[in-house]
Amino acid sequence: MTSNSEILADRKLPDDLELVRTTPLFNKFSIPAGLLRDHRTSTWAKLKVEKGSVRFIEPPCQIHPTEEQRFVEANESQIIAPDTFHFVEIDNESEFKIEFYQNPATDESSVEVFFTKEIKEFDE
Repeated sequence: MTSNSEILADRKLPDDLELVRTTPLFNKFSIPAGLLRDHRTSTWAKLKVEKGSVRFIEPPCQIHPTEEQRFVEANESQIIAPDTFHFVEIDNESEFKIEFYQNPATDESSVEVFFTKEIKEFDE
């Protein structure tokens, strides 16, 4: 297990994407419980840390055979690939948001539907 994965740190958003949705800032009081356990998004995303640090973890998958993790510090971000399971761990000072991206020419799925349906289901 790597403490600061180069695989994760080197991930980039594809050039043809546009920002379509940004969450509010999350902290230890407001984070949806589902973000703290394995979940995945249907689109590209960027976790942006505003304060403190967030430990971003991806379990073994087709992209990499071992668990990868990275501590994302304030003013840093982590790209999240679609359909890749991941979860976060936060400290008492953590504040972060998530931006969702789509290719307007090819993506038919709705980030708004994903956000309202799946993120809110995490708390149930």
